[in-house]
Amino acid sequence: DRVTLNDGSFILSQVGKGAIGTGGNIEIDTKNISFTNTGGLDKSGIYTDTQGEGNAGSIFIKASDTVLLDSKALLLTQVGETGIGDAGNIEIDTGNLTLKGESQILADTKGKGNAGNISVKASDLISFEAKSNATSQVEDKAVGNGGNIEISAKNINFNTKGSALNSSTKGKGQEGNPSQAGNIVVKASENINLDNSNFFSQVNAGAIGNAGNIEIETGNLSLTN
Repeated sequence: DRVTLNDGSFILSQVGKGAIGTGGNIEIDTKNISFTNTGGLDKSGIYTDTQGEGNAGSIFIKASDTVLLDSKALLLTQVGETGIGDAGNIEIDTGNLTLKGESQILADTKGKGNAGNISVKASDLISFEAKSNATSQVEDKAVGNGGNIEISAKNINFNTKGSALNSSTKGKGQEGNPSQAGNIVVKASENINLDNSNFFSQVNAGAIGNAGNIEIETGNLSLTN
């Protein structure tokens, strides 16, 4: 009933450089899952990646109780610099999700293809602490669009400067079309609390494209600091 990845342990699905094909999905179904690091530079996490020609796989996590990412843990799906294809999606379905210690959920494109979508559903609480974030972005020199970010729970808390939801583009569009940053949708049936944290969708300097929309739906919204 528990999955634990510590100190640089990771699960990887990849389309390698020069390869042609589709990356496989990674699916985990458990009661509790945690990603932690006690030291060093390696990051525990789950990664799907395409460096070749083909789409990266998606990440599906279902944990009936808790999902914990701590100490720079990372869930990542990306199109690498040499990749031609789309990144996969990241979907989490749990009771409680906590990110802390600069941990990250990232859907990213550095090559020719779109970043993936991020979807988190929690029956109780979603908490981002200590500069943790969920980001879908188009990197500099990439050609593609950002993915959407959607999170929903009973209560959602963002604490500490740097904790964020970020949808952005630094790159160019496809075939003459502007690059589109993804939309952000946040829904909480009871409370959303942002303390020195932010939600933003943006077109970075030098990029050609459009920012996405930000939609918030809740019973109570609190913005402090």
